[in-house]
Amino acid sequence: MLSLDHFDPEHFLVGMFEAENSEVLRDFLMEAGLMAWNDLKINSITPAKDLMDNIDQAPPTIF
Repeated sequence: MLSLDHFDPEHFLVGMFEAENSEVLRDFLMEAGLMAWNDLKINSITPAKDLMDNIDQAPPTIF
């Protein structure tokens, strides 16, 4: 776990984790019992530097 923040008063948590893949993280969170009383949403991220380093591989836009 890289970070875990709680937003009051909504009892809303945002965490940042480093894992081999999203399935490993999902399994960990389920085994921890967090699915029993929380909605779970997992979003993979790409560091902005990696996006910019590979921008030339993106397809052209139509605009």
